[in-house]
Amino acid sequence: MWIFSETGMVSAVAHRDKPGMMLVRARRREHLAAFLASSGPWTGSDIIQMPSADYEYRIEISSETFVLQLSAQAKAIDYSNFKSRCDALPDKDYAHALHKVWAVIHSALARN
Repeated sequence: MWIFSETGMVSAVAHRDKPGMMLVRARRREHLAAFLASSGPWTGSDIIQMPSADYEYRIEISSETFVLQLSAQAKAIDYSNFKSRCDALPDKDYAHALHKVWAVIHSALARN
């Protein structure tokens, strides 16, 4: 699952070797840290860095913890338009990337 939010982009997958666990991964450390902090200060395992991996930063968390983190982000939504919120983000490169993702999906799924 890819998750794009105002705090960053993470990829979440089932851990292939540990049932009930997930890997939450990111290309930027700050994106993963922001996801983990979404329900308060993160007190879990350290972020693992794997420079040769597609997603350099990752953490192993239980499926239950992942659901809590995702739920906390959903509950914190206080905007009525995500594209407008993206315009206000301090990381303009990330905001631009979000708009490009929106444009590609819009083009691919738009009804003619």
